[in-house]
Amino acid sequence: SVDVNVDVHKEHFGKLAMSPVSEDEIYVGYSHGLYFSDNAGSDWTRVGGPANWCIASCRNRDNLIYFAGNDLNGSGQKMSRWDGAFGLPGIETDLTNNLISAGYNANLKISDVDVSLTDFTKVYVSVAGTDSASKVFLSTNSGNSWQNLTYNLPNVPIFSIKADENGGIYAGTSIGVYYLPYGNHYWLPFYNNLPNVVVTEIELGPGFPPFNKVYISTFGRGIWSTDTFNSICP
Repeated sequence: SVDVNVDVHKEHFGKLAMSPVSEDEIYVGYSHGLYFSDNAGSDWTRVGGPANWCIASCRNRDNLIYFAGNDLNGSGQKMSRWDGAFGLPGIETDLTNNLISAGYNANLKISDVDVSLTDFTKVYVSVAGTDSASKVFLSTNSGNSWQNLTYNLPNVPIFSIKADENGGIYAGTSIGVYYLPYGNHYWLPFYNNLPNVVVTEIELGPGFPPFNKVYISTFGRGIWSTDTFNSICP
């Protein structure tokens, strides 16, 4: 790893993430790498990558990051895990082939990654594009193996993913939101007056579990909120 000063005006980056325990620890993803700062952005260290598509920190495990991106220099795209628990440079693990083994179409963009609120080994991934068998994946062992949870999702791009405290999953698609209750193999439409619109991000709140609201950002139609699935359908 090399300490660098990252100029965000010169390079497009995908996502930002913060440590769950320290406001000084920040992660930023570029096509050429994942960078980490432990002093609020004054100095940066490249710790892996590419990471320009999505980044997720773990609420109950500091210095563990899941991320995905594509290298614009031509060396491909990948899904990775970085563990910096024992200090820099940390350990980067390539999870791409594990994900492909579960049905991920490696020609498509990994659009979002989410980590369980209570279990840092449980990771959720969504995929953009129109491959009817490659939409949503779950790992229960930190990405070492994956389950394909695409099931009956419509063959449209999935742009966002969010798991709730009960293990249910919200998927934001190009035509609205779908919900997969924990243990089910059938996704349910979760529109609740939301128009058929591109969903760019899903968050739960307020505060900490149990959550009772879902917040949904859209492309061109503003931000929406509604009760969580369990509040609507106990």
